[in-house]
Amino acid sequence: MVRITIPRLTYMIDGVTDAILLGQDSPDLVTDVKLNDKTPGWVSFRVPKETINQGNAVIAVRNNQRDILWSWHIWVTHRKWNKSSCI
Repeated sequence: MVRITIPRLTYMIDGVTDAILLGQDSPDLVTDVKLNDKTPGWVSFRVPKETINQGNAVIAVRNNQRDILWSWHIWVTHRKWNKSSCI
């Protein structure tokens, strides 16, 4: 089961068996996509500092028939975030 939390809403997705990287437009932008062993219901991934670059990636969770149950689009930008740039 994976939990998806959006302000004031929580979705529970039953039948999740794995998490995968569907694609990315920058090599090694996102790595180590997996269901998190330490925090059930979470998907984890890395954006390594050695290969960080502006780009996009799509990760997903699947059931045991390999059907995609949910996906996320990850954007990485060159923008330098700081406290004044957060709303």
